[in-house]
Amino acid sequence: MTLLRPVFVRISSALILSVVVAACGAAGATTPPASTPGAATPAAAAATPVAASVAPTVAASVAPTVAASTAPSVAASTAPSVAAGGLPDCSGGQIGRKAFTMSGFEAQRYCGPATASVTLGGATTQFSSGWCETNAAGFSVSIGTQLFGSPDVSQEPDLFLVLVDPTTGDGPISGVANHHGFLLVTPPLTFGPGKKSGTFSGTAEVGGAISGSFTCNN
Repeated sequence: MTLLRPVFVRISSALILSVVVAACGAAGATTPPASTPGAATPAAAAATPVAASVAPTVAASVAPTVAASTAPSVAASTAPSVAAGGLPDCSGGQIGRKAFTMSGFEAQRYCGPATASVTLGGATTQFSSGWCETNAAGFSVSIGTQLFGSPDVSQEPDLFLVLVDPTTGDGPISGVANHHGFLLVTPPLTFGPGKKSGTFSGTAEVGGAISGSFTCNN
């Protein structure tokens, strides 16, 4: 998904570099690799703090792009192509990624009980369908639908992505809210009890003043 035109997380290799907020440039298309099946319940791992993880490369009108390796380790399933605007079914308590085609681009929808809310430029967007997990990359949240490639920002569906240090809450928060990409890096995320929720606010590297919260709901 172009989430910030290759913004968010070109974190395949980006995770190993230092937080580079200035990496605001256009990136290439990302094709989601098939992930290794994993348990639906996030598995805790002795992760190397991601405070030093890279902020996704950002282009002013682009949405962040996240490498599948940075998303929670839940098995991806293949679904038939759907018409523009159509989404794979996430009903029945499913948790994981569903690959499909949207508006001619490869895409994946995150399924799960997590929800989030983001206020950007005075407008609030609600996100649903996704999950939280602590894995080798850190604490991550993936909610919504991600497009891969270089679609126009007007084609980008809503998406909320978090990848932070599970201890300090430092790391990038990015996504697309109502066809506006956002990327927040510096201010730490504040965890709720048991890391089942979190809040954040600040001035985004892309998007301007931003605040929001998420709830894992599991």
